[in-house]
Amino acid sequence: MVDVSIIVPIYNVASVLNRCINSLIGQSLRNIEIILVNDGSTDESLKICQSYSKIDSRVKVVNKVNGGVSSARNAGLRIATGKYVGFVDADDWVESNMYEMMLKSLENKDASICMCEYFVDNAGKSNRIRLPCNEVLSKQSDVAVKLVGSMLSDITHNRTSNTIMGTVCRLLIPRSFIEEHQLKFREDIYYKEDLLFCVQTFLKAKKIAIVNEALYYYVSRDGSAVRQYREDLDWQIDKVYVGIKESLDENGVLHKMERHLNLQFVNDRLELIANECHPDNVKGVSEKLTAIKKHCKNEHLKMILPGLIIRNQAFHKKLLLLFLEKEFHFLLFFYYRLFNILIKR
Repeated sequence: MVDVSIIVPIYNVASVLNRCINSLIGQSLRNIEIILVNDGSTDESLKICQSYSKIDSRVKVVNKVNGGVSSARNAGLRIATGKYVGFVDADDWVESNMYEMMLKSLENKDASICMCEYFVDNAGKSNRIRLPCNEVLSKQSDVAVKLVGSMLSDITHNRTSNTIMGTVCRLLIPRSFIEEHQLKFREDIYYKEDLLFCVQTFLKAKKIAIVNEALYYYVSRDGSAVRQYREDLDWQIDKVYVGIKESLDENGVLHKMERHLNLQFVNDRLELIANECHPDNVKGVSEKLTAIKKHCKNEHLKMILPGLIIRNQAFHKKLLLLFLEKEFHFLLFFYYRLFNILIKR
């Protein structure tokens, strides 16, 4: 049996795809399969994938119509034969010993999941993200607070802290665990789909092994508050929020995670407002202001804001939270309009 199946969803990333695939082919753990899922790319991505499959028998290529990253990952899971499964995004890359180290850690500690630290690469500058725990997490309360909580939000509001991204990359999971719990990616959600999958998966784990070495390089794709305008972002964000809340409740940790979930809700409202102000939104100014005003008046938001501790927040975040609480929808509109102008320079 193959030790590890590495699933890579691919869509129009021809310019950076070689770096990703080369980092996987060069793994010190040799007994792997690399599943490249071409999700309807219109550039040279498919040709690049096929060229690698001709020179390395461990490379498998799945070519499918475009269905989104969740659909691509699920397609990879359906054909995976490895004892363990990992995920890598096509514009990222990994250290050559990543899967060897993670496999040893997972098996030595008899864990359900292994997770490593990582670098965020932004315009050539790398920032290491350290995990808020060491070696092993075996209590569900620890998993919830230390990992899931950090993925949702940082309730300490410490602007120097490293909140963990809710992404399946940097994880190694037994395929039997995925099948036992019928884990898969929601194909009707294309925004924060990783976060929902991670929360649901982590809360089912009896033990999580931690590798305190940065082995994965995540490329920050864009500096903007919202990368592209999404007309149905309200629906997408609410679906993820409800899914996370239900998962926390089902696993009996909702009460422990309430502050994290509340701050996640506040951050979601800011994302929705930023989305309304996106340059690609063709709505008129009046319609945008009406939508922002509606977000400011959200009843659940009004209940949460007075209890937030913001003294350690960055100045711009304090401003945004003040604008939200006071319902200064005009100021929120102009803030994000100015933000979008500045990032273009």
